[in-house]
Amino acid sequence: MNNKFLLNCLMLIFLPGFFIACSDDKAEGLTPEKAIATYSNKLSTPANANQLTFMYSGHEMIGKDIYFETPDGSTATLTLMYVFPNQPETVLENVQLAKQADENGYSFSGTATTTQGIGLSYEGVVTEGKLSLTLSDIQYPTNSLTQTKNWKVVHNAEVESYREQDAGSGRYITYYTYTRTAHTEIGTTNGLLSTLNGMILNPLLSNIFSLTLDQVNFLEDGNVTISYAGLPEETPISSMLMSYVTDERPASVWQTSPVNLATYYLEDDTVLYVLPHIDMIIQQIRNASTKASPLDDLDTQSLLALYAKLNKWSTEGIRLIVKPNPYKEYITASSISQQRQAGDYLLYIDKSEIQEIFALLDLLPLFLDEQTMTAPLSYVLAGMGLNIPEEYQALIDMLLGNMTLETLLIQLQQELDGGSFDIGLFLNK
Repeated sequence: MNNKFLLNCLMLIFLPGFFIACSDDKAEGLTPEKAIATYSNKLSTPANANQLTFMYSGHEMIGKDIYFETPDGSTATLTLMYVFPNQPETVLENVQLAKQADENGYSFSGTATTTQGIGLSYEGVVTEGKLSLTLSDIQYPTNSLTQTKNWKVVHNAEVESYREQDAGSGRYITYYTYTRTAHTEIGTTNGLLSTLNGMILNPLLSNIFSLTLDQVNFLEDGNVTISYAGLPEETPISSMLMSYVTDERPASVWQTSPVNLATYYLEDDTVLYVLPHIDMIIQQIRNASTKASPLDDLDTQSLLALYAKLNKWSTEGIRLIVKPNPYKEYITASSISQQRQAGDYLLYIDKSEIQEIFALLDLLPLFLDEQTMTAPLSYVLAGMGLNIPEEYQALIDMLLGNMTLETLLIQLQQELDGGSFDIGLFLNK
């Protein structure tokens, strides 16, 4: 009896404290200490990490890290990492927090202007292990690109010409207008790439760009989108190698790329940086492809290797030059001819990016097997199904010989290091 009486007394003493403690834990909910964390939605983020749901201009954006910090549960600081171009960190300070009714999280909303003068509205909720953030009404400062907004790609067209007698010399001069999509000037004067450029590379790139790109759009929220189409099935790659395809495609084939795949910023009136959002692009390729893609097999380690190689482009951007078309007016080609190239502007990749381009080539083993890398290029081209016209096959064999993809890339890098490197598009306002 005494033991039972003692047990009852102990229960009376400790049970109220137990229930009080439980009640306090429930009331406490999400504490500031638990909320402080880096939240991520990268493809390489582990499943047990703090998860981020991020919306930019009404659409999901993945591949980002956001650090949330609150000292007292009343105000917070959010650090957005590489969300805006040329801003490794965008800090939203003095964000006012409101505890949710169930006390398991904080909600917040407000407006801000970044150090680059980008205006935005934000709202979000943080709960244990999860952060949801939406950015809207994003407005970049007005610039020369957004003033035009939609830049039309110059499509391949037949060469136009007319003949006129020069009043001074009496000689007849022919005036040619070339309408080509791509501008390519690559390699040392007598190098392999320089030889291949005019014969194969410029027609190939002009045809691919002309047939697949219609417009480049620079939006007020910093997004870059394109109007694009797939290559027409009736136009084989082999027909693009040596001549210019001038067929006009119907308006119905063009579609606009999703937002949040790339953003941009202007350094000045001529220097433009475009930042590809790597995770978004990988996800888009996976979602859009009806066939198996090499990207489908990338594990976390391969993704990290891809991040490392693309780090400069995905954090600092691809450096591009935009300038008035220097070939728009007639220039003397010979004593009896003058020529020009159609287009208002030329947009091309800066040569400073060449090392990044060859850094990307180190990733080829992720997508190509060793046999493809070390086999003679003639076998590789045959395996691709390219039907090269017989009249050109001997010339290509002479230029490429028994080169493999590996040896070709090494030689090209050497030539590019010592020569010119301009690849770009002609655009109209």
